[in-house]
Amino acid sequence: MYSSLISLAFFLLASIGPSVGLGIALAPLRPARAFLERPNVRRAVSVSGDEGGDPPLPVNPPFINSRRSVLLGSVAAGFSALWKGDVASAAAGDDPCRINIGEPVTPGDELPAATEKEIEELHEKGYNIVVACPSLDFKGDNELATVYVAVYENGCEITLLFLDEDRPNQCEDCLYDAIRRPLFGRHCDIESVFIINDEMVFPGTYSGEQVWGEKTPSHGEKSIQLDQFDRHGEEQKIILWVNTWNHLLGEKNNNPDIDITYQHALPAGSNESKESKDFKIRKGSRNEVDARYKGLMTSVSKVMTKERQKALGKRLFLKKSNE
Repeated sequence: MYSSLISLAFFLLASIGPSVGLGIALAPLRPARAFLERPNVRRAVSVSGDEGGDPPLPVNPPFINSRRSVLLGSVAAGFSALWKGDVASAAAGDDPCRINIGEPVTPGDELPAATEKEIEELHEKGYNIVVACPSLDFKGDNELATVYVAVYENGCEITLLFLDEDRPNQCEDCLYDAIRRPLFGRHCDIESVFIINDEMVFPGTYSGEQVWGEKTPSHGEKSIQLDQFDRHGEEQKIILWVNTWNHLLGEKNNNPDIDITYQHALPAGSNESKESKDFKIRKGSRNEVDARYKGLMTSVSKVMTKERQKALGKRLFLKKSNE
């Protein structure tokens, strides 16, 4: 998500100077090296493979005291301050994915879990999906952890929360993580789909024919009849295929030569766990999920339109605690 913002950041850094831009992107990581080695914090990428230490940054860049140096200094100072706040915030929590920027507190309360009866109802209505993702995504700790559902009279809003997303290029991925955390208050990747009557609607989350190795996947919008989706097992659950590294979705597998992991809903009462490789179902809309995170920008994704709200009808799964 947010590829246009990330592209703009890359452009600015490229115009300032690639070597210094990369140095600035990596510099805030170094004071926090000891912290990042803690077991409850995941590093997005190794900054240096040299056991002797990191490569030195330029001491006196040739553009020092120029207009670009002032701009670069401002950008660096801003991101450095945000990163320090981010580290302080992470130190106070066990989950580095779900924390605020600059404050040693967690975000808004986690949304309530679906009860056993509600999970059964999801299955009866055909909303209890299976998510199929290339297994290599698990090696990067990017897997799906939680599926949020908001059930309506005529359909369901499904929001998928992945722990992270890794760009194919490690240097770009490091900068991507450094930018996304201050902007949106999270490393997590959030994607949404709707089931409205007999169709699944992809609001900018459709993969089309794109594959995992696509460097810059484009976000498509499409509505597809439910009978066009692959099904899983005797219960014939809808399979939602993750086809690209940034978790764009589709009705079929675009990566037949890659090993696939199938993720199912955990039983009621279970918690999110990497060991299970399955997801927990919680109750909430995309807007309610986004509201839990705080950054410079809350979200640029507005998936619920007036037309979709009208088509869905009255909401049935209310946001209230039942645990």
